[in-house]
Amino acid sequence: MQKLVTAILILSSALLAGCAGTTATVKTEYRLVQGEKFKLQFVAPPNINGEGAYLPSAWGIQRLHEELKTRLYRNGLLTSETDTSARTLEVTVTSFRMRTEAVRYFSGFVPYSDNIQSVVNVKDEASGKVLSEFTVESKNSTNFPTQGMLIDDHAGTIITTLKGEKHETLSMSLP
Repeated sequence: MQKLVTAILILSSALLAGCAGTTATVKTEYRLVQGEKFKLQFVAPPNINGEGAYLPSAWGIQRLHEELKTRLYRNGLLTSETDTSARTLEVTVTSFRMRTEAVRYFSGFVPYSDNIQSVVNVKDEASGKVLSEFTVESKNSTNFPTQGMLIDDHAGTIITTLKGEKHETLSMSLP
């Protein structure tokens, strides 16, 4: 029994050690006002593509866009495109490298890594002035978390940083 517990602890440590998680680097902090809403402007340059062991970015980029819209809506922060009083939340994906599930399964702990990086700007609609800027980066080099979990965690970090809250890395709950 003791050998089983030891083996589980070693395996758990190895899984978690390879997972760098998700971090937000805030350049300009933003104070969210009660009742404030945002228009989502999602930008993913067309030159972000999968290669070799990595997924074509279209699937993951679309999943990230949908997850951001869902989380903004669930937090009461999403408004229509016609709302002129709203702020603009501009999310620009600057890096997206995600292994396919087949590579993830067969590679084990081979040194491939997943990476999503986004620059987030909060802009005043009327003046176009940038009110806040932060960068969110999610990465891992193990088979855990899955593609979807990493994308969900990235979106969650964007929303919690916008709200000024501390983000729990790889949380399965929606903020």
